Amino acid sequence: MEGGAESVTAAQEVEQILINLKPQLKAVLEGINGIESVYNRIPPENANMPYVVFYEASNLPTDYYDGKEYHSVIEFVVQMYGTDFDQIDPLASAAAEAMQTLGYERTDFRDKMDGSALCKTMQYKTTI
Repeated sequence: MEGGAESVTAAQEVEQILINLKPQLKAVLEGINGIESVYNRIPPENANMPYVVFYEASNLPTDYYDGKEYHSVIEFVVQMYGTDFDQIDPLASAAAEAMQTLGYERTDFRDKMDGSALCKTMQYKTTI
């Protein structure tokens, strides 16, 4: 039992020092008019389109202060799914503008077909 308590303490400490931008990013993406849903995980099979899936691709600490992470380079992948690119493109542009406003730099932007859905995949990075 004592070992479990130590593991929880270590996990809590990591959580406290890890820079987490997911809640901020989700809120911004949910604010884009025309997007049905935003997921930070695999969407349900019956998800209404258009929807967004985003995930943190990288979170690399670069500086520490008092034993805590102070600066990090953080990368996110934002995937916009829809039935056609006429539907997706304006939403992707709105997402790109929102990401730029938050201080993210776009590092990749591509179209792809994923089964019956079309997808625009965008990758962004920022240093916090």
